[in-house]
Amino acid sequence: MSVKYLLFVNSSNAYYLYPVESFLGLEDYTDTSVFAHFRTNDSPDNSVTRITMTCTSGKGIDVVKAVANAIATAKTSVLVVADDASGSYIDPNITGVSQVTDVTQSSVSATNVAAENLTVSGLAGINTLSVTGSTVSNTIAASTTITAGSGIGAYGASPPASQPTASGDVTTSDAGDTNSAYINTTYTGGTGSTAYTVGDVVAALKALGIIEA
Repeated sequence: MSVKYLLFVNSSNAYYLYPVESFLGLEDYTDTSVFAHFRTNDSPDNSVTRITMTCTSGKGIDVVKAVANAIATAKTSVLVVADDASGSYIDPNITGVSQVTDVTQSSVSATNVAAENLTVSGLAGINTLSVTGSTVSNTIAASTTITAGSGIGAYGASPPASQPTASGDVTTSDAGDTNSAYINTTYTGGTGSTAYTVGDVVAALKALGIIEA
């Protein structure tokens, strides 16, 4: 059984030839670009080679179909997918090969990801996660911001620069002239102007699920 190969040539006349067996698939990434992914030998479990082809706006699906049909039906061993040097393309909507890159889990980045369920594992990580909407899996409240290495700020509040520590605040309000604590004694925590009773704090912690209700 003969082996089929896919050929790409970018504008710098760099040639890329991959066996169909290493082809992972195509992605109609934007209105004007299509990704072709191939398994690499360096680290096949967590890295791929990504070839970015530019195309006529809105015609990415035609490019995807043309490549798929050629792989399935072509009799030739070498399929020229995109050749910038000769101007030969498997589909007339392809306009060029713009980039060839090796992509690993640790280098994958995404902006404005919308997903019903989002799981990050392996070498990948999230530097900043901004969540909008009503709730996310009933775990992270709307507008929660998580920044690596600097804590969590809920409901749009900025994360603290460092872990909070005891400040020795004993300010009382409307509960007498001493430092004795009463049911209605309130505290500001030494920051801001809003004062809370101990009961207020316990209720908030329960509502947030930090302590058992």
